[in-house]
Amino acid sequence: MGKSDLGSTETVITHVSNNDLRTTRNLEFVMGETNVLMATAKRKFRNCRLVQSGLLRRRVISWRHIGANNDRYDWVANALELTLLIRTPG
Repeated sequence: MGKSDLGSTETVITHVSNNDLRTTRNLEFVMGETNVLMATAKRKFRNCRLVQSGLLRRRVISWRHIGANNDRYDWVANALELTLLIRTPG
């Protein structure tokens, strides 16, 4: 199998992390980077289902900030017709 041959894939799941959320305050930048990543995945994996995870809750980051990021991920998922998984607060 060559470098660019990934075989047949039915589902690709991307997991976003929140490790640098405390230092990344520009939510539009995060949304833009996610949009580019997922649009590229959509081109590379034309015949598979793309699933993107939302951010999970962390004690050191406010739920409001995580929710604001997840709102942007939701916009990307809707724009690119992807599936978005988000854990709600509780």
